[in-house]
Amino acid sequence: GRKTFDVVQSFGEPYPYGDKMNYILSRIPKETTDKNIVFLTIEEYEKLALQTKNWIVGGGEIIQQLLQKQRIDELIITIMPIFLGDGIPLFPAHEGMNEQNFDLVTCVEENGIVELTYRKKQE
Repeated sequence: GRKTFDVVQSFGEPYPYGDKMNYILSRIPKETTDKNIVFLTIEEYEKLALQTKNWIVGGGEIIQQLLQKQRIDELIITIMPIFLGDGIPLFPAHEGMNEQNFDLVTCVEENGIVELTYRKKQE
């Protein structure tokens, strides 16, 4: 989402996904001159997502909305060995959220960073 995009931009490093098409989800889309970055509302994204498979980098708010609409088939959660003491919750409380089951597919650790991949269970 836009909040994650803004955080990544604040690092002062080259944008790590600049060579790929980026759809940044935001309640208030903004203009950009970068041909690989398009800001979309979640409703606009849903129309697009029906046509393609997408990888989403984002926080809890975006993930909650997509989980609620059952639009997520796989979750990749990366755990960094840094305690911020503050920040955006991974899965904020959300009314109307239905239980969904995912299977752990892989767990990879490198240099203290852990990446967990979950795939939605087939019904």
